[in-house]
Amino acid sequence: MHRLDGLGFTGSDALETLIRSRMVKTAPELEAFRRVGTVGDRALAAAVEALRPGVSWDEVQYAVADAMVRMDATPVDEGAMLFGGTFQGAFLPELFRTRGDRPLDEGQIVILETQGVCEDIWIDINRTAVIGEPSPEYQRLHDVLRDAFLQMVDRMRPGAFTGDLPRIAHDHLVAEGIPVPDKLLVLAHGIGHMTLEFPFAYPAQGRAGTAGFEIEKDMVISLDCLYFGGELGPCHMENVYIIGDDGAESTYATPLELMGPR
Repeated sequence: MHRLDGLGFTGSDALETLIRSRMVKTAPELEAFRRVGTVGDRALAAAVEALRPGVSWDEVQYAVADAMVRMDATPVDEGAMLFGGTFQGAFLPELFRTRGDRPLDEGQIVILETQGVCEDIWIDINRTAVIGEPSPEYQRLHDVLRDAFLQMVDRMRPGAFTGDLPRIAHDHLVAEGIPVPDKLLVLAHGIGHMTLEFPFAYPAQGRAGTAGFEIEKDMVISLDCLYFGGELGPCHMENVYIIGDDGAESTYATPLELMGPR
């Protein structure tokens, strides 16, 4: 609360209250999320179609940006996608961006995080792809992470807490013998007119964000799951869900499977 002496004006920072009030969406907004989900699916399909050995990452991003613009969606920036993958066996954490001037190689892992805005709603869909046939070991890693992801989705219903979800995924990785399971990052956040909506005061992505928040009916929640440990390479997936009485409905129809040209 702030007062400007002598002016008779009193005000306070209402950002936290505004975000908390916007975590639960209206019926028209939920229908918009379903429409925008189709746009996200098509944009990701454009990325997968562009993947092949020898193509630069920039060419892949241009294909995605072109597909989005043709659907009246605005890419997140001139790059269209935030995330890349591995080169020569090393994960490049340059804000998770892939060098645009390097050609894609056979066997390369590519993380496809496609973001943009359509109908004033954020698109946020993520899958992992491999250029060519993945190794059996990496395929198993992906499938274990997918199953952990689906276990978390099953718990996303009214009355649950997002802060409980990382433990569910971590325990599944431990049970399946995945190395260094602590290198698993799970983030559940609201999404809408802003790409990250947390019902906490800034900085919401710190300890408060880790503690999580209670899930309510008609919330729209993005579940983001990134494994960046071990020798096999990173693996990443993300979906946006509408919370109903009986659970979570994905706004995206793209399967949670390992993608890429085979």
